[in-house]
Amino acid sequence: MAKKRKVAKEPAPKVPRKGIKPRSSRDKAMRSLAIAKRQEIVSRHYFAGKTMQEIAELAEVAIGTVSTDLEILRKQWQEDAKREFDHWQAQELARVDKVEAEAWMAWELSLRDAETTTVVREEDEDGNPIEKHMLQRKGQSGNPKYLDVIAKCVDQRWKLLGFDKEKDDGVGAREVIPTMIVKVSTREEADDYLRWRDLSMSEN
Repeated sequence: MAKKRKVAKEPAPKVPRKGIKPRSSRDKAMRSLAIAKRQEIVSRHYFAGKTMQEIAELAEVAIGTVSTDLEILRKQWQEDAKREFDHWQAQELARVDKVEAEAWMAWELSLRDAETTTVVREEDEDGNPIEKHMLQRKGQSGNPKYLDVIAKCVDQRWKLLGFDKEKDDGVGAREVIPTMIVKVSTREEADDYLRWRDLSMSEN
């Protein structure tokens, strides 16, 4: 007796539910615009000190909708505040970097020998006036005020990055993280310190 061959059945086409039409792009755009307008109204009344019940009545929506809108808006406000802070922090760090770079240049210049040119006016054998330029060099050990500027830049950078904040150990006691000021004599010493600091921070 021959075996019957099984024939694979094709999946039935999906039939949209009666009374429900798929949303068009225009419908989605209109809905998004309506939500944005409603959230703008909710935000305005919220900052005016209205209660959620009052906002719901003014916006003519359910109080649950107001609660959802406020939750979304709070997240947006937090993200906006963080972006603004990050932008401000980047600007301030750039200013500190510029001042520190100029202080390093001034420090390196203060290590060079100071040159003084003296002009001596004389007469030659025939009585004609002549000028002699005498160059004098004087060694310098560097102006320490530029190192103070560099140390302040390091301190300001640590504050901007939040390394001088209090740290909570989770029990209630607070430990104040000290701000460390490092004085160096050369740019190479500073680079060595910064490499050590970055390595220590990555290990922690």
